[in-house]
Amino acid sequence: MTIVFDTETIRIIALFENITSINVKDCLIQDDTIYILINEGERKKLAGKKVLLKMIEKILGKKIRIFEYSKDVVEFLRRSIPKLISLRIRNENGKKTVEVRVDRSVKGLVIGRNKKNLKIYKEFLERHYGINEIKVR
Repeated sequence: MTIVFDTETIRIIALFENITSINVKDCLIQDDTIYILINEGERKKLAGKKVLLKMIEKILGKKIRIFEYSKDVVEFLRRSIPKLISLRIRNENGKKTVEVRVDRSVKGLVIGRNKKNLKIYKEFLERHYGINEIKVR
């Protein structure tokens, strides 16, 4: 899938990369939060850059949440979803679905208010892994 960025997204990616020296693979903007998908292995570079991240948040006036890409969808989900118990990928009628089980204590956090977080997971899964749906149990 080809990803097309608008001008605002390109500006945010350039600002993030210039300040942190971390390569960005994808970026989603939703309401007051920017979701950044960094390249595989780049998370280590984040150590000690919390001050820079806070500075970027202040410049943009939005919170930043960072995810690390992986070639393997299972590894991506393990890194991204807190207290993941199990996951199952199904392919029914040409539609790929991921079903994840999480600890009850974080289920609301994983889904988010008005399914906000779930929409972000779904968007990243669609754009990078061809998965059409995610269900949280």
